[in-house]
Amino acid sequence: MLIGRLISLWYQSFWRRFFARRTQYLGYCLLAAYSTYLVCLGSRPIVVVSGALLCILTLLYWLLDSRTFVEQQDHNNLLDKTIFHARLLEVLSPFPHDARSKEAVPTDCQTQRAWQKQYDQVEEIHQIAIAIAHQAPLFIPDLLDTLHTVVALLSQFTQVVLATQQLKTLQYQKIAQQQLLTSTYRLNQTHRQLQELHDQLVTEGMDMSSPELSSGVSSRLQTLITSNKSELAADQPVY
Repeated sequence: MLIGRLISLWYQSFWRRFFARRTQYLGYCLLAAYSTYLVCLGSRPIVVVSGALLCILTLLYWLLDSRTFVEQQDHNNLLDKTIFHARLLEVLSPFPHDARSKEAVPTDCQTQRAWQKQYDQVEEIHQIAIAIAHQAPLFIPDLLDTLHTVVALLSQFTQVVLATQQLKTLQYQKIAQQQLLTSTYRLNQTHRQLQELHDQLVTEGMDMSSPELSSGVSSRLQTLITSNKSELAADQPVY
């Protein structure tokens, strides 16, 4: 049982590495190097075979070397609770208050409740992402990208909350209100979709060793990430 579990974990880790962006970049470089190799030395059998063998060995070494994919213990690893909350404190930094905490948001009661709700939802999203990462490590890169967009959405929401305290013209007040609505909508959608994915993993006991299934879940997360990034890029800043 233990051996089977270890094999399963290694298999998931291998496929996570295989689909990682850095592996894709390496593949492109190897393909370019292999093409150059053939152009320079010709397409003789010995050249074709030796070049292909070198590329395969390089790719296998990359995939099997555990040091290559050690999770970065820096500010980009938002699955780490300490790092994530440190990033949230950065989001709070524009507020003119010494205490960097969600209770210190200096706004009117209605806006403070709205901001508090989004902050709490972001923390829930983080907890769900951690749970998914523990159950299916294959999706850690996608989950990290998702959390980065979530922090960006909260940051946008926070900046607009500050801006609304200074806006006087109706035109820009409407723009700010629309940004608050879109940020709220995207955070709600992210929370809902991650919760659905988590519940699906728990109730169906999905076999993450299936490349087809893994690809489908990864595509679902990528769609979520793209939607969040599109909203962030489309909004006209008022701050």
